[in-house]
Amino acid sequence: MKIFLLLFLALLSNFTFALTKKEFIDIGANCINDEAVICTSQHAVYPNKLAFIFNENQKIENLLVHLHGHSFGLLPTGEDFDSTPIKMIKSFEFNKYISQLENTLMVIPFTTKKCFDYDNYLQYGNNFDNLINHILEYITNTPKVHLSAHSGGGRTIARTINKMSTVISSISLFDAIYSSKRTSQYTKWFALSEKKINLIAVAPKDVNRNYNNFKGATPFNESIKVFNSNKSGSSFKEDSNFYIFKKKSDNRQMSLYYIPQKEKYEHWYIVRRSFGKILQSFKE
Repeated sequence: MKIFLLLFLALLSNFTFALTKKEFIDIGANCINDEAVICTSQHAVYPNKLAFIFNENQKIENLLVHLHGHSFGLLPTGEDFDSTPIKMIKSFEFNKYISQLENTLMVIPFTTKKCFDYDNYLQYGNNFDNLINHILEYITNTPKVHLSAHSGGGRTIARTINKMSTVISSISLFDAIYSSKRTSQYTKWFALSEKKINLIAVAPKDVNRNYNNFKGATPFNESIKVFNSNKSGSSFKEDSNFYIFKKKSDNRQMSLYYIPQKEKYEHWYIVRRSFGKILQSFKE
């Protein structure tokens, strides 16, 4: 295990200017080319697999660590969003979107069941910090660090974000706030300087541009609470998928994307529909 960790750290030392598939393969990772490069590996810095998505031979300016939700396996639609890292990446089309954004590395700590590895490992002590810093330590140009979460992965970010020593530039939450007890963790973090939050949620089917609060601690309601905690004026636009509200105050930015419930599995589809917008927000 120690030897494997040393090999992994040796790999990371090559991340300084550009990533290559060969470096991952040399330490035993499984890699494929599918629009972007996708590599998966299991090693000492995390109890399950890590997936890496990147464009080959590019300097890393943005590091995105994404926590997925509960594992449900094959849906009745035939789509599989979480059985394996590769199936997840392809179903959400993370590989496609990463291929369209230069200088970005996406890392997905894979977990099983109801976010088992997040709840039993990543949220404790400095484990989440350590995972990120194992990568950052060997990227000498110091990229911006972004966190995102879908569904149950959001509770791990809420539990850890305000105790992290790693400087996080943005948080993106895809239908990922289920408890009003967690909402204040995000508003507290957003109050810091130079922060950005993207809130993406599925709304009840009769919600339109003039959103209203509905009863219950739903991801939509909790996202509205976070958004309304910023008293700045908002701008609005609409596209084929989302109602989009944005607020800017000083050097902070908050965005709210929501779509009324249209399909049974909208909870998964919103990630795929909004992920490109979230990546583009890194440039704003």
